[in-house]
Amino acid sequence: MWLLPGHPALLLLAGILGGATAQDPRYRLEQPEILAAPTGGSITLPCTLIYPPEIELLREVRVYWRRGGFHGDFVYNHTEGFTRWDYRGRIALVGNPGERPKRTASIRIDRLQASDTSEYVCQVCVQLQNGTWIPWRALPGTRLTVTGWG
Repeated sequence: MWLLPGHPALLLLAGILGGATAQDPRYRLEQPEILAAPTGGSITLPCTLIYPPEIELLREVRVYWRRGGFHGDFVYNHTEGFTRWDYRGRIALVGNPGERPKRTASIRIDRLQASDTSEYVCQVCVQLQNGTWIPWRALPGTRLTVTGWG
């Protein structure tokens, strides 16, 4: 079960649906497994949303990013405007997760630091027209290595 910051009412729904969508191949987030970039540089961590056509008309798409793997700390939430203190001014959403033809929930991290080396996991929660929320996340995430040169 995963916690959505600021949305305790969704915790139960996330627990119920999280397992169902994790097993359903129609709901996927595609991320590269490994990326590397130099200290001081910038990198985009790609995340592409794939879901069935029958839920095409979405009311809302929420994007969350964690560092440190599946149970890691939240570093970014585009809906609530949350950015972890050590990423403020350095992280931004790239693209529009609800826009066709390629829905992306990618983020760009600027002014990379050695401490940014970690596994980054993208999570998405979509609201259907009937009000139902469907959460899912990429597993594994992207292992980012920030090198000492740059």
